[in-house]
Amino acid sequence: MFIKPKHTQPTQYLFVGNCGTAVGLNEETVKTFFDHLGAEDVIFPTEGKPYSHIFVVFNDKEDAEVALTRLNGQPCQELGNRILAAKYADVKEEKEVEELPVYLSAQECAIPGLELHHDFVSEEEEQELLAEVEDGCWETLARRRVQHFGYRFEYWARNVDINKPIRPLPPTAQRLLQRLEQLLGVHFDQLTVNEYNPGVGLSSHIDTHSAFTGPIVSLSLAGPCVMELRRGGVHRPLHLPPRSLLVLAGEARLAWHHYIPHRRADTIAGRRLPRASRRVSFTFRKVRGFPCDCSWPECCDSQGGGMPPTRMALAFQAGTPQPTTAAAMMPFHTGLVGSELQGSQQPSAEQHGIEACSSGSEALVERCDSDAKDTSSSCACDQLRMQSPGEPMHSPADASDSQPEAEQRWSTAGPSCVPRAPEASLSALELRGSSADQSDEHLERMEARYVHNVYDIIATHFSATRFAIWPKVKAFLQSLPPGALLADVGCGNGKYFGVRPDIAVLGSDRSPNLAETAARRLRPTAAAAVPGPLARCDVAVADGLHLPYRSGALDAVVCIAVLHHIASGARRVRLLVELARVLRPGGRVLITVWASQQEEPGKLAKWEPIPSSSGDQEGVQRGDYFVPWHIPLHRVEAAAAAARTVAASHANSADRLGVPRGTPNGAVQHSHPESVNSVGEHCSVSDAGADVTAKSASQSGAAGVLSTAAGAFADGRVDRAKGTVVFKRYYHLFDEHELDSLVLQVPGVRITDSFYDKSNWCVVYQKVSENL
Repeated sequence: MFIKPKHTQPTQYLFVGNCGTAVGLNEETVKTFFDHLGAEDVIFPTEGKPYSHIFVVFNDKEDAEVALTRLNGQPCQELGNRILAAKYADVKEEKEVEELPVYLSAQECAIPGLELHHDFVSEEEEQELLAEVEDGCWETLARRRVQHFGYRFEYWARNVDINKPIRPLPPTAQRLLQRLEQLLGVHFDQLTVNEYNPGVGLSSHIDTHSAFTGPIVSLSLAGPCVMELRRGGVHRPLHLPPRSLLVLAGEARLAWHHYIPHRRADTIAGRRLPRASRRVSFTFRKVRGFPCDCSWPECCDSQGGGMPPTRMALAFQAGTPQPTTAAAMMPFHTGLVGSELQGSQQPSAEQHGIEACSSGSEALVERCDSDAKDTSSSCACDQLRMQSPGEPMHSPADASDSQPEAEQRWSTAGPSCVPRAPEASLSALELRGSSADQSDEHLERMEARYVHNVYDIIATHFSATRFAIWPKVKAFLQSLPPGALLADVGCGNGKYFGVRPDIAVLGSDRSPNLAETAARRLRPTAAAAVPGPLARCDVAVADGLHLPYRSGALDAVVCIAVLHHIASGARRVRLLVELARVLRPGGRVLITVWASQQEEPGKLAKWEPIPSSSGDQEGVQRGDYFVPWHIPLHRVEAAAAAARTVAASHANSADRLGVPRGTPNGAVQHSHPESVNSVGEHCSVSDAGADVTAKSASQSGAAGVLSTAAGAFADGRVDRAKGTVVFKRYYHLFDEHELDSLVLQVPGVRITDSFYDKSNWCVVYQKVSENL
């Protein structure tokens, strides 16, 4: 096993990318070539799948250094003039994994408030409970099914709405309530039923303090599992056999995380025991409806504690209210930096129902390739929207000249402050974002189709994969003084909002649906009573090329993974200039972009180079790519994607054929030969849109709608082999120093830092002049 070296010194091992069967090179040719270079051994991947990298072992460091100098970035004639990516590797020291002993009783765990009651129900009661929910109304999450009774647990808020009770508990479960009340003195009024298949676990979390009061209990049925209780560095695995009742009360409920490993077997008393084909948990809770004042404030959302977002999927079922971004906006009390700001609190990210959150593996069924966000954006508080005397108003792009000034100032709060460009078919010239002779109209159309529209469709699934706080971004935020005013331009789901609770953050995004996702973090829950870590945040929809802020108003800006979605050098410079405009003198910007020097070069083989208008593969050299995003068909969002794809298909087909929009029953039925899905099928548009809502809760329904619609709209296709809907996103990959050269074109700024981090080029620049 090879790893990236922890130091910068040469080693005798090389990682060689762009080399292998996936790029048309057979093992014999590769081995012969490296034998001539003096290699001692060539290590090929053993998975049996096509591969695009190898590892080469040399006799010593000197030989490896000579080979790296010869190979890295140079055309290799012996391998068909292929340009290889070579870097040093090191051998990973194998460490023995020490499995923790699994406890069989709560007493062995020695955690205050933890109880485990074996055989709490009989086998007959177990079958009755399972039968009552078997044919019930299941909601399908990424890898498991759930049902709610009494109150619905809202995954996006990690809370319940006490004003919206739902169906009562099933009869057998209601009879259990009497025994639970005798045992614990609590009358539970909420039940979540979870069904787990082998290999499916549960992310580590603490239930939201403000959502539920008293103990939480979970009844395991049909199959066993091992649950780990965690606090700090202490881990206590506990075996939960079928029909056992787990009780979390006091410290165990409020201060210890609980976690179910994602694996197909558990080792108990030295024996490896496969998990059952099915495990169903009945989790009983009592809703709170008032703030928590417990003795663990660091874990308590009512007292300002909390954790960054987890890997849970933000699964929204049909009928769930989704207020508009405009409704979500919460204006600041004052525009003065460091003032006390009005806002609201979101439940802490790690805190949600005991077994009612999506697991980390679920949200990452289809990983994307980097922390990419939608194109430029920003939000605005009331004070910053106000036009300074004598200063031109930087209104959004859709504000017409005849629009009253007051309306222009508020236009960023609407569904979108930039009009959607036409989605007609684009020529090769229109796809090439780097061509100097392209008009802004063509570029905007390309960005609208392959960035804006795509991120609106994938917003919920995309948000579920965006939880990690980048250390470099965190370090930049930590360097700001208390009370600073920060703009997060292209905030995506707002994952950086809570990093510094002592600064004000104006977050936003060009995608209305991503901005809406971020806004949900800021909405108060029914139990919120005191300002939390997100009380100084605001969010809105805005275009980063036309930010709605006063010039010189902000202390800092972060623009993470946005610029690479802009389709020309001139427009990229415009964004950099706009970020500098809103800074005060001395203010700083951190901007990051994807690098052409990816740490995993094999990724490039999976991305689609955008050809130049002359067909000479100029797109490969200039770094423009389509990067796929896969939405699994079993996710509820797939049906929403189907609906939007069908609607867009009808509109586009009607436009091209001269059929007026609104023709009854979508009278267009047109096959597009250029739109072939991944299994080579030609698809046509039919009137599938009417079914979308009815079928949205089932995988088969989503798959059926999407398989009909996908071929009709080139940006959304069904990959039957992977069971996903695939959308193409436009990216420009930056070469070394390319980002620096763009920043140097911005007047009145200087670069203070430039570095490479996790397949990204990053630059920090500072405003040094007021004349911008």
